[in-house]
Amino acid sequence: METITYLVKKISQFKTTNDSSYLILDLISSDKSRIRGVIWKPDEVMEDDEEFIHEDAVYIFGADEQIYKGDKQLNIYYASEVDVDKSIFCDDAVVDVDSLMERLMSVLVTVKTPAYRYIIKSILSGNFMENIKSLPKTPNYDYSYPGGLLQNIVYMVELSNFIANVMLQDNMDTFESSRDLLICSALVCDIGKATEMSLSYFKLDESESDLLGHQYLSCLFLSELDKKCDYKYHSEITNVKHCVLSHHSTDYNNWSPIKIKLKEAELLRHIVQLVFKSGEWNLKYK
Repeated sequence: METITYLVKKISQFKTTNDSSYLILDLISSDKSRIRGVIWKPDEVMEDDEEFIHEDAVYIFGADEQIYKGDKQLNIYYASEVDVDKSIFCDDAVVDVDSLMERLMSVLVTVKTPAYRYIIKSILSGNFMENIKSLPKTPNYDYSYPGGLLQNIVYMVELSNFIANVMLQDNMDTFESSRDLLICSALVCDIGKATEMSLSYFKLDESESDLLGHQYLSCLFLSELDKKCDYKYHSEITNVKHCVLSHHSTDYNNWSPIKIKLKEAELLRHIVQLVFKSGEWNLKYK
C-alpha cells in the first residue's frame, strides 16, 4: 500500500464484462514519472464533501500497487484533492522532436521501393504521426517521456539503415528492396503502441487494446493500407507484417506469434533488442 500525490493527466471511463464502470487514470508524480491508475469503484474513492475526481488536478491517493503487463499499476481506493503548485508535475523537455523528425526523414527519403514508400507516406500523412511525436514508448519504463515513442522509432530506423548498408550488400540484386523492407518494418513495428495509449485511431476500447497488443494493432494498420491500394502491394505488405509479428522473438522464449522466416525480420529482432536495452541506460546509469 502507498499514499502519494499525483497530477491526473487524463481520465478514461470503461465498463467491465459485468457492465460496471471503472476509470483508467494517466498519473504524473512530482519526479515526472508516469504510472497507470485504476479506480474500480469510482463512487467510493472520494470523501463525501468533495467533488468527483477530474483531470488537471492533484490528488493524494491511497492505492495498492501491482504489476500489470510488466508495468506498475495503482489500484486506487481513496482520493483527496490537494492544492499545490501543478508546475512541479510538468514534463521536462527530454527530446527535441523537430530534430528527431529531421533525422527520421533523412533516412525515409532514401527508400525507393514503391510499396514501402506507400506505407511510409501513409504513416507520415494526417494526424497519426502527431500522436507518435507526443507519446512515450511505455508509460513508466523505457523511453517513458513525451516523444519517447518517436525517439525509439528513430533509433530503430537509423540502425536499420546502417546495418542494411553493412550486411545486406552482398547481393546487389536484392539489396535495395531488402534494405527498404528493413527500414519500413523498423518504422512500423511499434506504431501499434500509439494505438495502445491513444485508442481513438481504431475506435477500440481498453479491453480490446489489452487483448490484441501492439504487434497486432500495427498489422491492423497495414491491413487497412493493403485494402486501400486494392492489394497492389500485398506481397510486400505481408513481408512487413511478418517482420512486425516476429520482432519480439528471442533465443530464450518466443514472445511473438510466429517464427522468423526472413533475414530482414532476424535483423529487426536484434535491432529491437539493442534499442530496448538502450532505453534502460538512463534507469541504470544516471
